[in-house]
Amino acid sequence: MPKKIDPKVRERCVRQVLEHLPEYPSLTAAAEVVASREGLGKETVRRLAVQAQIDGGQRQGATSEELAEIKDLKTKVRRLEEDNEILRRAFLRRGHPALDRVGRGLPLNALMECVIGLDKTECIGTTVFHTGPYRTIGDVEYATAGWVDWYNNRRLHSTLGMMPPVEYEQAHYAALNREPQPV
Repeated sequence: MPKKIDPKVRERCVRQVLEHLPEYPSLTAAAEVVASREGLGKETVRRLAVQAQIDGGQRQGATSEELAEIKDLKTKVRRLEEDNEILRRAFLRRGHPALDRVGRGLPLNALMECVIGLDKTECIGTTVFHTGPYRTIGDVEYATAGWVDWYNNRRLHSTLGMMPPVEYEQAHYAALNREPQPV
C-alpha cells in the first residue's frame, strides 16, 4: 500500500517542479531534483506534478476528482459482483437452475420469476432484513427467511383489503367453516 504523503509536502513538491520546469530538459529531470531534496521517490514526484498539470487543464487525462469517482465506482462494482455471486450460489443451492448461467437459463414459470424478483428487490436490495453487506450464503438465507416470513405473515396486500395474507386466509376458511345459523 502506498504511503500517504503530507499534503504540504505534496503541494511544495508540485510547486517546485512546475516553477523550475523551464530550467530542466524534462519534467522527469525536474522531478528527480525535487524528489532528492524532499526525500521522496522521483517517480512519485513526477506523477504528482503530472496530476497537477492534468487538474490544472495543461495536460490531457483524468482529473483527481474523476479518478476518485472511478475508484468509488470500481469499489461499488466489485461489491455488487460479490453480492451477485453470493446470490447466484444461494439461489442455485435452493434449486433455482434459471440462475445457472447468463443466457442459458432454464424456463421457470412467471410466478416464480416474479417472486425471485421481489426477493432481490425487497430483501436483497435493501437493509430492512439484513444490515451491512452480504458476506456468506448464510447471510442471504437468513435475510431471505425474514423476508419470506414478512411476505407471508405481515405484508399488507392491497387486493386483500390491506390485510396480511395469513389473516385473509384465516378469515376465508373461517367463513367456509361456519356452522349454519338456525333460522
